[in-house]
Amino acid sequence: DSAAGEDKVAAAELTLDDLLADLDCADLDAVRAARDVAREVADELAALTRERATMLSGADPDTLAAEHARLSAELAEAELPSGLDIPAAAARLRDAEEAQDAAGEEADALDAALAPWRDRKATLAFAELSARIEASEAALTRARENLAAAEQKGSEEDLAAAVEQAADGQAAAAERFRRAESEVAQVDPDLSARLHEGAVARVESLRAAATRADTQLAELKGRIEMATGAAERLEKAQAAREAASHRLDSVDRRAQAVRLLRETLHRHRDVVRARYAQPFADQLGRLARTVFGHDVEFALSDGLEVRRRSIGDSTVPLEDLSGGAKEQLAILTRFAIAGLVSQDSGDGQVPVPVVIDDALGSTDPSRLQLMSTLITEMGKNCQVIVLTCMPQRYERVAGRTEYPISELKSTGRLL
Repeated sequence: DSAAGEDKVAAAELTLDDLLADLDCADLDAVRAARDVAREVADELAALTRERATMLSGADPDTLAAEHARLSAELAEAELPSGLDIPAAAARLRDAEEAQDAAGEEADALDAALAPWRDRKATLAFAELSARIEASEAALTRARENLAAAEQKGSEEDLAAAVEQAADGQAAAAERFRRAESEVAQVDPDLSARLHEGAVARVESLRAAATRADTQLAELKGRIEMATGAAERLEKAQAAREAASHRLDSVDRRAQAVRLLRETLHRHRDVVRARYAQPFADQLGRLARTVFGHDVEFALSDGLEVRRRSIGDSTVPLEDLSGGAKEQLAILTRFAIAGLVSQDSGDGQVPVPVVIDDALGSTDPSRLQLMSTLITEMGKNCQVIVLTCMPQRYERVAGRTEYPISELKSTGRLL
């Protein structure tokens, strides 16, 4: 369970690293910072849009130009009476029109240069110039009306008076034009033109910035959406990691408890083994000397099993011993255990007897005699029960009691 939890946590961390790499962010704090930058870009874009709308608002200079063209066309289509001194009147009228046209064109040029700027000074100057142009156009209209009335009367005196009035109107218009030109000079049209050029460049730059901001905003929105999904997956992965960590802690505590139990059991086993190992080895050696001689020794395993038998300098592993030696060792081991149990009982009672089932079939006659002597010795302190179909093998056991199986079956007698 702990390994599976650690694998899930590792997989979640790899997924988070991949998502952060896709977003080109070092960590979640960087993702959140990118989100904040996107919001600031969106706010700046909105402010730039409002500023652009303010700069492009106001009157349209094309309206004044269209009105001027209309008045010029009407003047060209006017009809003069036959008795009028056409060359002189036309010359004066043409001079007045040219002055008016020049003033109108200059005013249009100034208006076109100053239109993008909406500060208070430029707006007031433009309004004043527009009013003066309208006054000039009104004066021209009155001159035309006076000329038409004079043509209807037909008298040269009246016509001369009308021409003189027109000349006065022209002079007044020229004077107004000069004043307007002087005031326009104070406004500095060249500077206004340069400012207008700079404003146009700024508008184009703002448009490009707005386009880039839109693109960046869309990209950041996508990244934020991806980061939001990554954050959710990270939270789930962290929750899974925490759960796996809890499971790991639980398993580790159980493992520590099992380890402590195992160490405790092994320690007590070693204590018990140390308590019985040497007495068992001594008892086995004492009994074995009757069969194998006084210089016999045994190497025991941790489970008190015979591993090797040594007689003098000759050591033979258990598996290499003869069949007779192995069955002799088996009986010796039982006798050694019975002797230890008899000693531990304390009151002389043996908890269990030693049972030998048809053994020593592979033992040679000399060893059989020695084993019979050992069985006789053990029978003095504990009960030895031998089951065999060859009772002659145990004829040398002194003090034995024999019970044929046929007799036991017929009488039901127990040992």
